[in-house]
Amino acid sequence: MKTNLLIPALLCVLTVNAQQNSFNIQGKVGNSILPKKVYMQYASGGATRVDSTFLINGSFTFKGKVENPVPARIYFDYSQKGFSDMENRKDVKIVYLEPVTIRLETIDSLKKSKVIGSELNDDFNKYMFMSDSLRSVEMDLRRVGAKDATVRTNFRTHMAKLEANSIIAFKKYVRDNPTSFFSIDALTYLINNGVNPAEVETLFDGISADLKASTAGTQMKRTLHFDKLTAVGNPVMDFTQNDVNDKPVSTKDFRGKYLLIDFWASWCGPCRGENPALVKAYAAYKEKGFEILGVSLDDANKRDAWLKAIADDGLPWTQVSDLKGWKNEASVMYGIRSIPSNFLIDPDGKIIARNLRGAQVDAKLKEIFHN
Repeated sequence: MKTNLLIPALLCVLTVNAQQNSFNIQGKVGNSILPKKVYMQYASGGATRVDSTFLINGSFTFKGKVENPVPARIYFDYSQKGFSDMENRKDVKIVYLEPVTIRLETIDSLKKSKVIGSELNDDFNKYMFMSDSLRSVEMDLRRVGAKDATVRTNFRTHMAKLEANSIIAFKKYVRDNPTSFFSIDALTYLINNGVNPAEVETLFDGISADLKASTAGTQMKRTLHFDKLTAVGNPVMDFTQNDVNDKPVSTKDFRGKYLLIDFWASWCGPCRGENPALVKAYAAYKEKGFEILGVSLDDANKRDAWLKAIADDGLPWTQVSDLKGWKNEASVMYGIRSIPSNFLIDPDGKIIARNLRGAQVDAKLKEIFHN
């Protein structure tokens, strides 16, 4: 499950200039912990940054600038083997960076440390409490299921109820926290868990103007725009791209059949992991009127890798690409923000399902063809 929240001070973070976006973390460590070095990892300027500082007399400081609030992970160098040592990753504290002085106080571990002086982080803790409570219920269900056959038998039913309750909780969070930075995360959770885009948009309309104008808010608005365009029940947005032989292929060519438009790439591990299930489904339902159109987000210098992936994975269906990577015109039209992504189209050109994974493809086709 996801996690997120807000602050009135955040509104300053979202509008002030770079000179004002200076964060200052002042850490204080109890006598029982004496690592020599402290690391902080966060995103800055589109790249991942790792800063480090020494612990002096039980204290450490991190200073820097961020354009918008971003989560940072803080680690102690317990092993004295550096940031890359996985032993040091077992104890971590997530702190949202914002233009204030943040105090981090810990006695025996980072996980139990207190973050003081930041409304954004206060809000984050509240949001995490909600999310972690839901996750705890899920973990308890899995633990009980491991020992109880009855629970295992009805596991999907229990999970469906938990997911429904989670959706209710995240909706309530957005309504109760219209200025919360983490309300955007809650909206993202709802979108990723199949809530109707129109309903999510109604919740989005209820958040503060400042939050809507933030970077995250602007991205959410874009996401909702494309999710509404590609919602189940809407007509397919037709496009034409060249196949592996440089011959144009249009989605219109597949009218009269059930078509799965599959956005993928040769370099995408999860995409390649989905291919065996698609190959199986294609073999089972091709003669019944099922087709797949693969749309690759490989770029021009990956053409050979694209063709090799098709051969290596044994993909017999039509493949197209304009070889523009993430700027693939069909991908941009559909607002694709992650792959694999797919859309199932009926013979009349209407979207009837989205983002089917693994066995879900076969289950949906069984339903359609009464197999």
